[in-house]
Amino acid sequence: MEKQGRKYRAEVIKVPKRNEIQLSKQEGIFNNGKGNDYPERIENLINSSVTAKSAADMMSRFIVGNGFEHGELNSMVVYSDLLGEITGLELLKELSLSIAYQNACAVNTQINANLKITGIKPLKYKTVRIGKTDSNGYSGFIYLNEKWGKGYKKDKTIQLHSFNMNANVLINQIAGDISKYTGQCVLLSMDKSEIYPNAPIDVCRDDADTESEISQFKNGEVRGGFFAKYIIHHAKIDTEDDAQQLKKTLESFIGGGHENQLLLLEGFFDTDGNWVDDSNIRIEKIEQNINDKIFEGYEKTIANNIRKSFNAIPKILIDSDDVGVFGQSGSAFVEAVKFYNMQTSEYRTSISQFLGKILKYHSNQVIANISNYNIKPLAYGIVDTSGSTDK
Repeated sequence: MEKQGRKYRAEVIKVPKRNEIQLSKQEGIFNNGKGNDYPERIENLINSSVTAKSAADMMSRFIVGNGFEHGELNSMVVYSDLLGEITGLELLKELSLSIAYQNACAVNTQINANLKITGIKPLKYKTVRIGKTDSNGYSGFIYLNEKWGKGYKKDKTIQLHSFNMNANVLINQIAGDISKYTGQCVLLSMDKSEIYPNAPIDVCRDDADTESEISQFKNGEVRGGFFAKYIIHHAKIDTEDDAQQLKKTLESFIGGGHENQLLLLEGFFDTDGNWVDDSNIRIEKIEQNINDKIFEGYEKTIANNIRKSFNAIPKILIDSDDVGVFGQSGSAFVEAVKFYNMQTSEYRTSISQFLGKILKYHSNQVIANISNYNIKPLAYGIVDTSGSTDK
């Protein structure tokens, strides 16, 4: 269209993807994020936001529920090394927390000479990267490294085979030396549309960051802003040593941690605006007027958005008060538990199926012959010692 001789062109503004996934030909892996550090950034973001951290922990707890329906599996050892043992319930906790944080989880299976799984070790998902794929979209290798982004060292990378329990495949992988075989890696992603899924918090990354920044701002105000600040005008000091001694004396006077409340100025202007070089010390006090309600509206909106990102977790589950919850016989809380059990049922089903396809190859026949790997939903008011989620 034209207006007053000018031409205008309409364009559709494309919203950039929240996470960039690209193949690194040099490393032979798919990078997870622009700096190949998306999972690390997500973890740090959640841990810096009180609402996100609370929501992720609660989501994880609901996925774990009351443990496996097959009660014995909760206490059965599924992995052991020099650092200790991991039971079925502990494995479930690790996988659930990984999904709450990253929307995915991973395990490393140890395999013996009889081609049976002897151990299932949960992996930190942030250490996992998928190798390049073939023409059918299949990746034969998974790579592990503690630092994929900043501080990355290629010689620290561990290569694992993708999960495939075909006997001929295993024999080729082991290549006659079981002692050097690192096992296989099994991945569970809650979003199959991408190579790497977006984390539940992804849509609210800005909100979580804002909540963290507000918290830091408040902390800064409490540490310095709630107290008066002072400007001290003093006569010109002849030597740097004398200047440093004055600074130390004043800092000692006001106490540690409050040095930012003090501003030193050499000389000052008199009432006529003239600079006075040979003046004595003059102290000006600046009172602070802090409005602690300034972010109240923001905080409520931010917290609500973050809760929505974690599968619409009800506010009462992570931001409750004793009067509201227990003053009404806990009925509202019970309904919230029922609702969120429904919201997280897909995750429990996916983990059950995930473990079922692995554990059937376990060398322990008791574990291998378990026909039901279902997870019991969390039941409010019912204590189940076999599936307790207390850490």
